[in-house]
Amino acid sequence: MRKFTILATALAAVLAVLAGCEKKSSASDSEQSAKKVPMTFYAYSQGGERTGMDTDGKTSVWTTDDEIKIFSSADTDGEVFTLTEGDGTTFGTFEGELVKASSYSAAYPASLASGQDGSIIIFDLPNNQDYAENSYANNTVPMVSYTTDNQLQFQNTTGLLRLGIKTTADVTVTKMVLTDKNSSAKLWGKFKVTAASDNGLEYVSGGDNTLTVNLGNGVALNSADYTYFFFCLPAGTLAGGFTVDMETANGDVAKIDYTGTDKKTELNVGKPYDADGVEIVAPTSVLDEMSEKDGEWKDPSSELDGVTEKDGNW
Repeated sequence: MRKFTILATALAAVLAVLAGCEKKSSASDSEQSAKKVPMTFYAYSQGGERTGMDTDGKTSVWTTDDEIKIFSSADTDGEVFTLTEGDGTTFGTFEGELVKASSYSAAYPASLASGQDGSIIIFDLPNNQDYAENSYANNTVPMVSYTTDNQLQFQNTTGLLRLGIKTTADVTVTKMVLTDKNSSAKLWGKFKVTAASDNGLEYVSGGDNTLTVNLGNGVALNSADYTYFFFCLPAGTLAGGFTVDMETANGDVAKIDYTGTDKKTELNVGKPYDADGVEIVAPTSVLDEMSEKDGEWKDPSSELDGVTEKDGNW
């Protein structure tokens, strides 16, 4: 009986050791399968969506230092992939490391993609956008893609606005704020979108109806040509028109009040709205028509309005 007990105990110990080895092996296999490996994705940006704009002012192109974030069921935090080929073209090669999976969701720009919930990607849109000459600034236009291989065809998720402005005198604008006339509209905040669909961003929380444009050291406006400003905004906004408040380097102010009476201004996903033809009266102190008399400049819009010249005096 004792011999049997000893043998049974020994056998149990051997089985326990084998089970431990099997568990360790399984854990090792699982860990191995979840390991990040170098991967390459090939991305195409469709017409109407852009990270940057080609010199023709119409073609969507990838630009240097563009980054996308790729999510999978095995990596819900997402990994950043950087453009390695394709600068200035519509096709980009992105490289990085990721846990292999059966499908992937991708977001551009990586800096605005804050997370994933199943097939839903979360974007945090800021309350400001940078100015770029004749283009959207890098890392501005949110796009998504879904794939079961390494080919990504990005879809736009927002409305796009191009605003052409010229003034009746040369001025340098240092501050610009776009406001949706609908006070409940959200031009920035937290939004979500399903990567496998062609739907636009859906509002989640935060934000308001104003958006500030970062103009750096200022943007010159003139009376001869339109200067173009590009905005990336959630679809459905601006349906009732918008205003643009500007301030110049001299501290003067001007305002555009755009109602879009000739056509509806509501923004649709991936369909750029062109608000060309906006001509404004630039800041008062700059644009007031001046009359010269005896070497002295007078402002006819001040208390001198309605005064006629008599005996050499205004």
